[in-house]
Amino acid sequence: MGTEYKGSSLQVFFNTVELSGQGRTISVSEAPGEAEEIDITHRGDTERSTLESYPGAQKVTITTGGLDETTGTATIYDFAMNAQDTLLVYPEGKTHTYREGVLQNARLMDRGLEVPFDGAAEWTAQFHAKNSITWGTYASA
Repeated sequence: MGTEYKGSSLQVFFNTVELSGQGRTISVSEAPGEAEEIDITHRGDTERSTLESYPGAQKVTITTGGLDETTGTATIYDFAMNAQDTLLVYPEGKTHTYREGVLQNARLMDRGLEVPFDGAAEWTAQFHAKNSITWGTYASA
């Protein structure tokens, strides 16, 4: 289960481009890679024998979304699918001494646009990485 952040102060950047605009939510899910099992059963054994190898690669998934006031021109559409860069998350805003999350090598894996008949258009985007998100404190120069 991941951690979800909501609010009008939420800011998300992919490299130096702010994605949040009218951002509403972001959820961060981290999972350790499961260790591979190696079969070491010998001929003639009556039961299977396995050995656990090193743990697999860690996986992080970040899902974010917001309002697309002009339907289809939100900055998330400026990036090609599979684009890879640093993703920066500011749950309470990009303000000195407030929390900052940095995910290196984040890859844009999925994005969508929902345009309801009687409501606001909303975009979603999902980023994946095989490393940990680092949480710290934002410090302006």
